[in-house]
Amino acid sequence: MNDLYLTEENLGCGKLQITINYNALEEYLEILFIQARYITISKENQEQIRLFISAYLDHDRRQTQQTQLISYYHKQPILFESSMKWNVNDDHLPSTVLHTSLYTHQENNMEILIGECSFTIGEIYIYQPLTTWLNLHESDEAYWYRGEISISLCYHPTADRLTCSLIQARNLTFYKRESIITDMISTECYATISLLHRHQVIRKTRTSYHHASDRNPVFNETSVFNVSSNDLLTSYIRIVIYEIIPSPSSTTTKTFEIGHCLIGNHDRTQHMSHWQQMLRVLRRPVIVWHPLKL
Repeated sequence: MNDLYLTEENLGCGKLQITINYNALEEYLEILFIQARYITISKENQEQIRLFISAYLDHDRRQTQQTQLISYYHKQPILFESSMKWNVNDDHLPSTVLHTSLYTHQENNMEILIGECSFTIGEIYIYQPLTTWLNLHESDEAYWYRGEISISLCYHPTADRLTCSLIQARNLTFYKRESIITDMISTECYATISLLHRHQVIRKTRTSYHHASDRNPVFNETSVFNVSSNDLLTSYIRIVIYEIIPSPSSTTTKTFEIGHCLIGNHDRTQHMSHWQQMLRVLRRPVIVWHPLKL
């Protein structure tokens, strides 16, 4: 497992800056696509290339919306300043997923995907607008998506105490398991929660075993770490979910990683936003759903 997948030097296919805003009275979600940076496009015919963004919520592609075409000029900022709105019930907002794709539109009407990303809105965006960056990656979602976990973070500066609670997981992807077989097996899983400073493990905790036959185990377990406010800038949390598989021919078991999640300043997308929101609302828990990856 590599802790450095999403460092500043590894920005994938580029970045999109967005502002997330939820209108609780009228129950609609508004996403403002501000700009794109660091995108990778062939130098051939760059002056003739135009870009657009396509986005939809959850898995309902019927509600897909697009921005206007924006001309691309080499090494110039790519400004969209385009807003999209969807009706979203506030009860469904924390689990709502924004799927975003950036395309090139060339003279022959060919559309080529530059990169895409999925972003779980989370409960922290209900209260105030938030501007953040999304990392674009090549289309490979079926490979890396392993489920999601609900995480609560809270920091008490006077006590130098960071509290990380693993609340629940959902849609876990078990190891080489057909659904009909999964329902017949009492699957157990557990998690490790680690605090890392400058990529060195400072402290590591482990949860108890939890049944996960329905793919949505409830953990409700908390780890407490001592971290100074200065060290928070170079620290992050690593959470790994493991599956325990009993051997049918013996009493032994095997352990496989389902997926992991890194939360802290190392990341330029949702994980960093969660960390920053925790620092803006000190002494109050901030809960967000995070995707698991291998």
